[in-house]
Amino acid sequence: MINLQRHALVPAAVVFLTCLGHAQGQPPRTSAQIWNENYEERARYRVVYEPNGFLASVAEKRKPGAVLDIAMGQGRNALMLADRGWEVTGFDISDVAVGMALAQAKIRGLKLNAVVADGEKFDFGVDRWDMVVSVYTGISRFDDVLRSLKPDGIWVVEAFHRDSFGGGFQSNELFKIFNDRMTVLYYEDAVGRPDLTWIHPPKEFRFVRLVARKESPK
Repeated sequence: MINLQRHALVPAAVVFLTCLGHAQGQPPRTSAQIWNENYEERARYRVVYEPNGFLASVAEKRKPGAVLDIAMGQGRNALMLADRGWEVTGFDISDVAVGMALAQAKIRGLKLNAVVADGEKFDFGVDRWDMVVSVYTGISRFDDVLRSLKPDGIWVVEAFHRDSFGGGFQSNELFKIFNDRMTVLYYEDAVGRPDLTWIHPPKEFRFVRLVARKESPK
């Protein structure tokens, strides 16, 4: 059985940094505080809004509908989808990141529903989304997300392999998680530079990609 708890929506790096602060005698910081500091730091330099290439290629082959961007960050993927005619809802635990996304949507004249929410408490709904997006975030509450997809809706994932990041997926693990409950349309385990927004690691790294479809009731 796959342990989905290990792939919670809070990345392993956040857990490590929280524990580190506590070990050094400092009050443990929440995930929201850590990510707010992360996005505040980015804002001092240059905020990158380049969307994920794999997601963009999948989206262009689909008729636009309602899409949910899980852990949307500064909105780089949500903005791209809104620009292509999708009805976009996104959430993130960082209010700083959500503020960046909304500000950029206003600049671009795009409609974007972006909310501050914890992924472990977010109301995904039922038969609500034509597409769900999980780009470099964990996979948890699988049943809740699956219920939220409309029949024939798809779930798009790109994530680190465990070889590249401790919180990533082992070989074929992502495929096994989805293949038990959905129809896997595409799966890839490769080495490269799939997402140019990542500064670390600066060169090639191992990653996994997946597109799965929720089948219509028989």
